[in-house]
Amino acid sequence: MDLESKDTHKFLKLLNRISQSANSDHLKSAKFLLKDRISRKQLEKCEDMKDIFDKLLAKALIAPDDTLILRELISEVFDEEIIHMLDLYEKKVDSMNNQQFNKKSKGGGHARCTDTTPTHPRKSVTSNLVVIPVKFQVQFEYTAKRLAGDWRIMARFAGLYDEEIYRIANDHETDHIRALAVMKEWFSKQKDASSKQFRQLLRRIPRNDIADDLLKLRSQGYTQI
Repeated sequence: MDLESKDTHKFLKLLNRISQSANSDHLKSAKFLLKDRISRKQLEKCEDMKDIFDKLLAKALIAPDDTLILRELISEVFDEEIIHMLDLYEKKVDSMNNQQFNKKSKGGGHARCTDTTPTHPRKSVTSNLVVIPVKFQVQFEYTAKRLAGDWRIMARFAGLYDEEIYRIANDHETDHIRALAVMKEWFSKQKDASSKQFRQLLRRIPRNDIADDLLKLRSQGYTQI
């Protein structure tokens, strides 16, 4: 994350304001909600909300243009005033992203996601030319049912560009379908995709629960997984 960018400065300012509004109860609730995303040892070292946000930033679980997990956390822990602060921030970010996307679409440029660097040439989102093997169709459908809002995080680690993520968000009505679109795009970027590589992607999100269950199903004789 570029700490010099204006967008990042605004985001860190928002996090700082939230941290200043937090008390010990907020911190305790936040630690409980994040126990599946941050290790217990790391959470024990967090003395305030600033430490919590630093952990989330370090793991790329939140970013100036990716506030999904932040919203989940704030909605559960804080009051309407803090939620309203995030609402205002997100509206500004959405407005800027739309302007940037429209500008680059007209000019033929590309806005790259800063979190990850794709290792293979770009292809259009959910290209009709890509044939998904049955074993991956089964895994993708199983994962999509449980992934929900985490599809944006997967998109970043899968190497999708900003405009690809934006297009998926706008072209599909549900997170289930968006998750499927991301996984199909991930598959299209691989030279020789394997089930092991897909589980590794899930662990990077981190969604170890899904990766472990897929492996368990395979060991129980589900050969299509």
